[in-house]
Amino acid sequence: MADYFWGEIEIGGPVPPRLVNELLDPIGRLDRDDPINETPFYATDEASLLEQLDESTHVLHLVDGQARYGQFEELEAFLREHGMAYDRRSAGKYEFSPELVQFRPGMPNPESCLLTNEDVPVVKLDNVREAYELLKCGRSSAALANLRQVIGPDVSALAPLTIV
Repeated sequence: MADYFWGEIEIGGPVPPRLVNELLDPIGRLDRDDPINETPFYATDEASLLEQLDESTHVLHLVDGQARYGQFEELEAFLREHGMAYDRRSAGKYEFSPELVQFRPGMPNPESCLLTNEDVPVVKLDNVREAYELLKCGRSSAALANLRQVIGPDVSALAPLTIV
């Protein structure tokens, strides 16, 4: 049985006009009347999609207080398939930790990291200790390589959503 808890997704970057209606399809199947979402999504075409963008960041921001595992599985799969950028945050619940998932065009897979309840990325202490020990031994190149692997690649900020 699935667990349902809070999730949010921000979609940005270029969207080809030919994909606007296809993008609206998985979004339209989200729970539009979720009481946690203060700004329900009701776009039906390109113009109304652009009207729904966040006023300060110009990205599409969707919230679902009862998302399956805090994810937007169908929507995220569509975005990856079509090379569209997104950031998804999920709350923690029971054995599930809060999570940030980021995808940008050209990535083979999304990058994921665990978060604290305060939205701070989490790094496993064992990995930090290993890097520390390498530094103590004067192996700074190995320590940096270890830390790079632990923290993952740099993911660019989410660009404003544009129809191009």
